[in-house]
Amino acid sequence: MVTALELGKKTVSKIKQNLFWAFAYNTGLIPIAAGALVPILGLRVFGWLPILAGAAMALSSVTVVGNSILLGRYRPKFAAVKPEEEQIYTEKELKAAYTEAT
Repeated sequence: MVTALELGKKTVSKIKQNLFWAFAYNTGLIPIAAGALVPILGLRVFGWLPILAGAAMALSSVTVVGNSILLGRYRPKFAAVKPEEEQIYTEKELKAAYTEAT
C-alpha cells in the first residue's frame, strides 16, 4: 500500500512536469509559428514557419515522453528484502521449532 501511494505521488509529479514543459513550448513557440519572426527576418521566413511549427510540436512530444519514461526508474523505498541464500531446514529442525512455538 505504501509503495502504491508513493508511486502515485511520483506519477502526479511527472504529470505536473509534463504540463509545465508543454505550456512552456506552446507559450514560446506558437507566436513564432504564427509569424512573429516575419518583421525581423522578412517574408522569406513564411516558407519555414510550417517546418518550425512541426519541429516545435515534435520536440514538445519528445520531451514529454522522455520525461515520462524516467518514471520507469522508480524503485520503492520500502521494498521487501530477499534473503541472499535460500534457507533449507531439516524435518527435525522444523518439528523442534513448531513444538517450541506451541
